[in-house]
Amino acid sequence: RWVGANSEIVRRRADGRLELAAEAMLVYGGDAVDKGPGDIRLCRELVGLKERYPERVVLVAGNRDLNKLRLTAELSAEDLARPAEAVPRPHWDGSAVSYAAFLDGAASSRATKCRWLLEHTLGCVGAFEFRRQELEALGAREPSDEAVAESFLREIEPGGSLRAYLERAVVAARIGDTLFVHGSCDRLSAGFVPPLETRFDVGRDGDPAHPPSRPAYADVSVDDWIDGLNDLLRRGLEEHRRRPGWDDAACARRGGEALMALQNRCALWGRSVVSNCWADGGNVHSAAARRRRDAAWTPPVSPTAFEASSGYASDPFDADVAAWLKAHGVRRVVSGHKPVGDSPALLSPKYHGVELVCADTSYADTAAPDNRGRALTSLTIHRDPASGSSRLTARGALRDGRAFSVAMPPLSGLPSRDLPEEPSSPTRTGGSSFDTRLGTRDPDGWWFKARLHPLSGDDSLRADGTVYLQSRGEGRRVEYRDLVL
Repeated sequence: RWVGANSEIVRRRADGRLELAAEAMLVYGGDAVDKGPGDIRLCRELVGLKERYPERVVLVAGNRDLNKLRLTAELSAEDLARPAEAVPRPHWDGSAVSYAAFLDGAASSRATKCRWLLEHTLGCVGAFEFRRQELEALGAREPSDEAVAESFLREIEPGGSLRAYLERAVVAARIGDTLFVHGSCDRLSAGFVPPLETRFDVGRDGDPAHPPSRPAYADVSVDDWIDGLNDLLRRGLEEHRRRPGWDDAACARRGGEALMALQNRCALWGRSVVSNCWADGGNVHSAAARRRRDAAWTPPVSPTAFEASSGYASDPFDADVAAWLKAHGVRRVVSGHKPVGDSPALLSPKYHGVELVCADTSYADTAAPDNRGRALTSLTIHRDPASGSSRLTARGALRDGRAFSVAMPPLSGLPSRDLPEEPSSPTRTGGSSFDTRLGTRDPDGWWFKARLHPLSGDDSLRADGTVYLQSRGEGRRVEYRDLVL
């Protein structure tokens, strides 16, 4: 569906391969797996596109991609030889169902361990059966549970589709004035690169990430930070290739732990550029998120206070981080990780000069079998090489089928100090229209998310004025309304 709606950027050729339009770039924001019965095929498609257009396709590593590196040790023969009672719960969630409780007296096997890992430690409910469906679509006849488990292992090992994705991926990318990360660039993650020796365990006093109150970005440039993160990915994958299983019978260390820690907030005292996020309540911020963030910083500060289960969300209004980004030429950050409803969540550059975009719409319609239903979002950044300016637009359909659009101000062409203090009606500059209300919040906490447009034959949105989609909420609860101005 997305390819069909974006033929000016990418199209499918007669031979079935995807073709990128001339001068276009494609950034895939991570989490290539766990969303349905197409993980293997999507990874292969993205890897093929990257190989054909190595300089114009960017693949970002997401937490769901990196966390599968755990499987080579945790589904190994050595691990399966352990008594179920000796298999620990995930260190970030002491309330998770233990492996012994999951078995409930049944025999342990690679398949049962894989199911438990996916459902209770990796956040991948349904992924096991999705994989069985995909294996059938790829020609397997009634694949057994063991065959499904073996497939998860095979795809993360060298030669597998997910492994190939990670080998071509980056943790962060910069294109002009835009930074792309899977999670967020906040006061905790900005500038921080975990050492290769980092353990995949609860953070401890004395770790390089401790104390979390110490900013890591003060003495590093954005580009050097990006290079450090991407070098860590390369070195971590090589270490994982050499030591995919447990180092000893204690099942305490294995290769690639720094990459597992990179997507685990409490392992890094909250300094995860992959799993931190601004999004809350379908927007980039909420009053509840601020209260939970303040509570997390109340002494004594614990590494688990930054976990998603605690409701911790990054501060999108942090002027110090914004100043660091601007000092190094970054005016926009595009991220994902946490779903924000059926249209992107935005922060206008009027607040501190950096535009924030949270674009994960993977749970746009939880009543639909694929969690998306009719919803679709296409996000485009238009760059003007002559002026150095860029502007972001988005278009698509909400879960109810209504059309929406987003047109943000050009960043370099219209500095934040020149934006009106109060949101204004749609404006034109340089031949392009934009709307300075989008990405702002009204006094009652309602965010302007998008402009709505009537479909052919639909009179429900025909009004004198502009119709906006507004939302507010907290956590994963979101309410919407239409507003005519």
